[in-house]
Amino acid sequence: SVNIKERNEDFKIDLAVPGMDKKDFKIEVENEVLTVSGERKEEKSEENENVTRREFHYGSFKRTFTLPENADAEKISANYKDGLLSLTVGKREDARLKPKKQITIE
Repeated sequence: SVNIKERNEDFKIDLAVPGMDKKDFKIEVENEVLTVSGERKEEKSEENENVTRREFHYGSFKRTFTLPENADAEKISANYKDGLLSLTVGKREDARLKPKKQITIE
């Protein structure tokens, strides 16, 4: 699952991907498209006198996001902790929301 939040200075994208490790992810930007993918392979092997048991676990995902015009593809950072991959996509300086301004009447 994915949550996307627009903030004043950036966009925050949170992806729930439990059971993976940092090395399992690949994050790329090309032509204003952000691609997040992950792949996990695990193999367990157990051998006893007459029995050999092998278990394979495999999982992968791929998500793409078209960046809005006000996003800055050069200002993307990522963090993975406790099964949550968090991406921060900065906004271009000229596209940031300006605070409300009071106009005085003369």
